[in-house]
Amino acid sequence: MTRKIDLTGQRFGRLVVISENVKGRNSSGFYWNCLCDCGNEIIVQSQSLRREKIKSCGCLFMERNDLTGKRFGRLIVVEKLKEKYLNATNWLCQCDCGDTTTVITAQLNNGNTKSCGCLVRDRLRNAYLKDMTGMRFGRLVVVGESKRRNKSRGVYWNCKCDCGQKKEIDGSSLRKGVTKSCGCLAKERVANMNKRNICGVKFGRLTALHSLHELDSMGCYYWYCKYECGNHRRASVKDLTSKHVRSCGCLHKDSILKGKNSPHYNPNITDEERLKGRYILGKESKLKWQKQIFKRDDYTCQICNKRGVTLNAHHLDSWNWCKEKRFDIVNGVTICDNCHKSFHFEYGRGNNTKKQFREFKKKRMEWNNK
Repeated sequence: MTRKIDLTGQRFGRLVVISENVKGRNSSGFYWNCLCDCGNEIIVQSQSLRREKIKSCGCLFMERNDLTGKRFGRLIVVEKLKEKYLNATNWLCQCDCGDTTTVITAQLNNGNTKSCGCLVRDRLRNAYLKDMTGMRFGRLVVVGESKRRNKSRGVYWNCKCDCGQKKEIDGSSLRKGVTKSCGCLAKERVANMNKRNICGVKFGRLTALHSLHELDSMGCYYWYCKYECGNHRRASVKDLTSKHVRSCGCLHKDSILKGKNSPHYNPNITDEERLKGRYILGKESKLKWQKQIFKRDDYTCQICNKRGVTLNAHHLDSWNWCKEKRFDIVNGVTICDNCHKSFHFEYGRGNNTKKQFREFKKKRMEWNNK
């Protein structure tokens, strides 16, 4: 047991030791009755006092964490709220703009929250509220600021087009060059496209034959076109001149490397072997063959006679060498997943035979009967 050191009358922070607490004495040390400067009494262990781990009844911690009246950016803490959010203390704060908000202690101390949200809005406004009056953007000249705002509080500007039209346009669209006119520029481009005679002109694999006098969503005429592959279809003059449409789809198909054109094509294997990975051979499929095997064997493992477990359709003579019996029902048998894994663990995968299966089944039946 540790040696006793009399601490009576000594001060540790806000605590003054009054007397020893005999009831609290144990193998871990001695306990002392202490009086705090705030008037509360508390029992503290000797080591906690000497190492200055505890300096008050808890009032010192409360005072340090009392944020009432303190300023954080634009916020002044008004009072502490009783309700807590995620076990954190909430504080009611008054913003300089006049609004009130609730903030947790950590957000105030680390500086993540400095306003009710008006600070972010003001920064965005200052970033986008550059006075653009008198500036030219394409055919548009900015006349003045509009009262209209977008969802992110971005400013709209009153603009006058060279054609005489007036329009309210988002400032970001002007600065990025997205909008350069009231709409007349796009109309003129479409009109010029429609005036162009492309009869007999070739675009990729298609040739324009004649105009259909039908308009798309942009107001451009459709043209009746003939393709090199023999197909016919209509295409917008905008899609033709911009090379968006160059074929009926055959150009894309030809660009895909398949078959002998593929860099992975192996000329040393037969078509039957090439189809092995897909388990398809003519009109037959492994799935169909598997269902027939399961139905014939009544969905029961032919080795351990289990039902309601994961089943496999096992080839008696393996798929890799007995090609003529790949989808022969007589060459298949239903076995459970455990028996299937045990068989291939003992005899390997590939080059398996009926004789191996008979030997494996005999061993299993003898082992089960013991």
